[in-house]
Amino acid sequence: MTAIHDFGTSGSLSARTPAKNPEPETARDAAAPQSPAAESPPPTTGGRSDGTPLLSSAVQATLIANQAQPAPPAYVPSAALIAAADILAQDIVRALDSNHNGTLSKAEIAAVSPLAAWASDTLDTNRDGQLSANELANGILQGNVPLPL
Repeated sequence: MTAIHDFGTSGSLSARTPAKNPEPETARDAAAPQSPAAESPPPTTGGRSDGTPLLSSAVQATLIANQAQPAPPAYVPSAALIAAADILAQDIVRALDSNHNGTLSKAEIAAVSPLAAWASDTLDTNRDGQLSANELANGILQGNVPLPL
């Protein structure tokens, strides 16, 4: 016969020999006398009634501590920064707008810097081929326009 090692409710290891025809647990449990204090014995696995194990409080605390923190709120520039970006963008457009139509074409930007003309595609959000002061100000606020300081 094979001995089965079992940790009883006391936590000590005991060996028992299985019977040839063991009774189903429900019949064995129903036949055993129960005291009023032991109506629902604690599960030996530390689990819930559906059989899934519960986490120890230390594990739960670790999981809570390691949870991803909520994303920080989106960057919202101050009113003063928005106003400064708007003034700067209008000044740049006035300075570079050779045909005085209020927007910058790629050719007007390329006359100052070929690299800036290439980068202007990113700033031209409505894809009309012209860079307005609003598009330039938005690019400044988003950090897409390198400004010499």
